[in-house]
Amino acid sequence: MAKQFLDHVPRGALAQHSRRCGVPEQMRPDRDVAAHETRFPHLSVTCGSTTRQLPGPDGWIGYVANMKANTLVILRGNSASGKTTIAKAIQTRLGRGVAARIGQDQLRRDILRELDVPGGMAPDFICHMAAYLLDRMPVVLVEGIMVGARYKAALQRLIDQHPGRALVYWLDVEFAETLHRHATRPQAAEFTPEDMAGWYVQDDWLGLPGEALIPQESSLEETIQRICRDIGSPVVEHGRMPTACGTASDAPSGEDRPHLVL
Repeated sequence: MAKQFLDHVPRGALAQHSRRCGVPEQMRPDRDVAAHETRFPHLSVTCGSTTRQLPGPDGWIGYVANMKANTLVILRGNSASGKTTIAKAIQTRLGRGVAARIGQDQLRRDILRELDVPGGMAPDFICHMAAYLLDRMPVVLVEGIMVGARYKAALQRLIDQHPGRALVYWLDVEFAETLHRHATRPQAAEFTPEDMAGWYVQDDWLGLPGEALIPQESSLEETIQRICRDIGSPVVEHGRMPTACGTASDAPSGEDRPHLVL
């Protein structure tokens, strides 16, 4: 069964990932599951009533086997809606080497130092970077305000050209709630409620198939778990991970190494 899932992994991708992670050449995984089960015994997989070990440095092979194709996650919302916090948490839960995170603010404001105006470079720059990473990482998270009027065309092209899955979310948070959340952030003094009012866009849906709304009533943990399930990964709680029987057990120290239930 594990071999069946590994058949979906692009040829050569496992070795490339292992090389980037510093895995010695003689221990780099390939498609021969049986030959490498003893080399990377830390990840187990449950298929029906059968549990067996899956190889993979930091569980990467197991994640890819479960997802079958690299996954693009687009997380949009107004300022202080929680998108950056959510994306960072998901990246951490998935484990080292599994997910890349692209933040609109870092690329537009810090790298390009451009205003968020029509005709800017940021939309295409962000999507080009995402496309590059989708060829190399199991999960790519793209998060930001990404106002539909300026970003929809670029995001639509990215989705159309991506052969794997695309998950698109809109964090639906009322303006008053964004002000409340902003007041608790370290950058609260960087911009005013008036600034936020000028940026706020109500119901800024992209209108893409499968686009999902996450209401403001959804807690941080509920939102993280929902998106992790949609990705197809195990839902790893703080310091704990699921087991085959569905109960929690203490997670290993360091990077989480979850138990996959397929």
